[in-house]
Amino acid sequence: MLKGFREYIETGLTPSVFDEITKSGEIACFYRRDGTVLTGTVINHSAHGMQIRSGGDPEDVPAEKKVSKIEILFVCRAGNHDELTARLHRGKDISIQPDEPPRKAFRLHYIKNKTLFPLMMERTVVLITMLNGMVFRGLVSGFNRYEINMSLKGGVPVTLLRHGVLKAQNKEGRSLLKADQETLQDWKKSPLYER
Repeated sequence: MLKGFREYIETGLTPSVFDEITKSGEIACFYRRDGTVLTGTVINHSAHGMQIRSGGDPEDVPAEKKVSKIEILFVCRAGNHDELTARLHRGKDISIQPDEPPRKAFRLHYIKNKTLFPLMMERTVVLITMLNGMVFRGLVSGFNRYEINMSLKGGVPVTLLRHGVLKAQNKEGRSLLKADQETLQDWKKSPLYER
């Protein structure tokens, strides 16, 4: 067992970015699988969908729009949009095309909580590639069932939706995906691991 893991799962999971944005009324940028970005506030949301009201540039989103969360790969606050886009780059070795159904990809490219927890606590640099090929390099700052929060270089925050993950690895290139970690079991190598 990982020291502190059970407590984090039971009480400390990061709140959903959709809950936070809905409650605060903040303007956020929602990066879609097709490469477009929706900018606005979340009026309400459910497990699988949300309703967005345009904010920022009125041409980004019609006055109100219903959006399926499965279309969204990552989210940032509008104030971080420019800093985030300056740090984004597209990976070269994409094995799944961006238009592949995300539910199938999610089953293939899942990151287990017990893999994320030591990475977060030990502040280990990770690289996560999304289905659209965008690569994020930074620290895991929190996670919940559907989202991984990262802090990129310069402290730029971004929330990745777990259904959109294609690859995850440490800076040495070691895979962090469930399919590989079932054998590698890197969490057992963490100083947090207690037998």
